[in-house]
Amino acid sequence: MVGTRLRTHASPASFNNEVGLPMTLLGAEPGVEVVVAEMGARREGTSDCSATWRGPTSVVVTNVGIGAP
Repeated sequence: MVGTRLRTHASPASFNNEVGLPMTLLGAEPGVEVVVAEMGARREGTSDCSATWRGPTSVVVTNVGIGAP
């Protein structure tokens, strides 16, 4: 587990949208080495702008599906 070796910050709940992700990042204390965050994507392009804030060094895709048009 990352949290046993590094100073880690994670979202307090399912803050996985355009508002919650910045709240998670801004809530990290100085000196945090790793932020564990989740980003949901309700439509195409949702995650494009979020990835430019501070390029992630690791990404895991847990589910890919086709949504309603």
